[in-house]
Amino acid sequence: MAKKCFSKRTIKDEESVFTDSEVEKIYKYISENKSLINFGILLAFQTGVRVGELCTLKFSDIQGNKLSIRRTEVRYRDSEGNYVYEVRESPKTEAGNRDIILNSEAQKTLKQIRRMNPFGEYMFVRNGTRIKEKAFSVKIVKICQYVGIKERSMHKVRKTYATKLINGGVDESLVIKQMGHTSIDCTKNYYYFNNKSDEEAARQIEAAISY
Repeated sequence: MAKKCFSKRTIKDEESVFTDSEVEKIYKYISENKSLINFGILLAFQTGVRVGELCTLKFSDIQGNKLSIRRTEVRYRDSEGNYVYEVRESPKTEAGNRDIILNSEAQKTLKQIRRMNPFGEYMFVRNGTRIKEKAFSVKIVKICQYVGIKERSMHKVRKTYATKLINGGVDESLVIKQMGHTSIDCTKNYYYFNNKSDEEAARQIEAAISY
């Protein structure tokens, strides 16, 4: 098992995941500002996909109540030093090649995305061009600023998803599969954080310690 899976975690919880109330603010913003890129961020909250996987999703990846993850975006510099963005026909890791089970809300989001992009091959397209990973990363920061919460990255969206799965009592074997990990230890050490506000945490402690 990878040594880093047992490394001490020093990142603060509030810097690593969105609280439930923060997610509600983001959801409200997206419902009032409908666009493909915003619905892509919503889908990331609902599926935990990596942003490089998100921006390369195709409608053909939808198989009933599952979403097949089979590719990712890669970035490199060409001979002139310019960034080149390409779609690699394999995910980030071998375990990343997976079929994510979609809940009912994620399925609704995908239907909305299809209505907004009825003829595209890729789900997320703007002006005839696939929306790149960077656009989603920039957008989530702008949404955080707009709704008045701490700025966080798309990777923090993924960590929020993992935290919600574990808190929801989802079987560890399924958590691993949904996340595209090889070990629950890696998921818990690097993706599982306290996402309760101070007020909610205080209420839970009050209820638990009654003597």
